[in-house]
Amino acid sequence: MKSLIFLFVGFFILSCNTATNHSNDTNSAFEKEDSNLSGKKVLENIELQKLIKSTQKNINDLETKSGLSFKKNLIVGKLVDNTFQINDGISYNILKLNVELESLKLGYNVDYATTEFVSKADNNGFAMIVFKGKSKTSGTTVSMAIDLNENKNTNTYSVNPNPISHLVCEGCSDGCSPRRHENGDGYCTPCNPYSDTCKKTESL
Repeated sequence: MKSLIFLFVGFFILSCNTATNHSNDTNSAFEKEDSNLSGKKVLENIELQKLIKSTQKNINDLETKSGLSFKKNLIVGKLVDNTFQINDGISYNILKLNVELESLKLGYNVDYATTEFVSKADNNGFAMIVFKGKSKTSGTTVSMAIDLNENKNTNTYSVNPNPISHLVCEGCSDGCSPRRHENGDGYCTPCNPYSDTCKKTESL
């Protein structure tokens, strides 16, 4: 009888040790995974800070050389026969670099491939230019809009500096476009299909 009791106790202790070791192994695996994820985020943040610094330098160099400034009514395009024509050359490069810079500050590293002019008539009285591209990290579609001022005498449009607003919509590729309500509040158009997600971010 004593032998059976000792045998049972020994089996119980062995089982507990095995379960404890398995639990420790599992915890170690999770801790390692968390550590890898944390390390990846740190590296991504370091890379973002480098990109922010280099992009800001490129902007400073370009603005100093040209005498133009993103924050001082930079003219980005004009209406010709009721068709918006975006300025190419230096003013466009300054505009795009500033869009990329603000995206980086918000945590988006985006390859902007297209631009779209949104007229006042189509946006509750607010003209804007929208840059659209893919996030280099997540692959999701990101659109950033800059508000524009219209000069009716010259039919030109410049960056609205009072204040400069950056409206971002991230998510689906069909829909999820930056727009404004009549009171000026920013929103994102619905996705197609409607069930897809779209996130709005706005900064000044």
